Amino acid sequence: MKDLYFYFYIVNFWDEVSEQLNEDCGFVQAESLHKATLKISNYYGEDFIRKIEIKEVEEGDSSVLTFDMFKSTLKEVAYGKD
Repeated sequence: MKDLYFYFYIVNFWDEVSEQLNEDCGFVQAESLHKATLKISNYYGEDFIRKIEIKEVEEGDSSVLTFDMFKSTLKEVAYGKD
């Protein structure tokens, strides 16, 4: 089994139900940035995505996502790297 990494993402997408642009965010676990992007595209629908921002949570294998990792990633996304 290949190592899986956590990625935090923010996605802007067209919502067919509400007929408006929406923003969502979350975490996805994947083997690479490319595969994380594919998972997000499959979930929201490739044709409906306007923009995706993705940030790897931690370098190296992250089989556990701790609250400190979560907070650190969100802070970095909001304020930039310390």
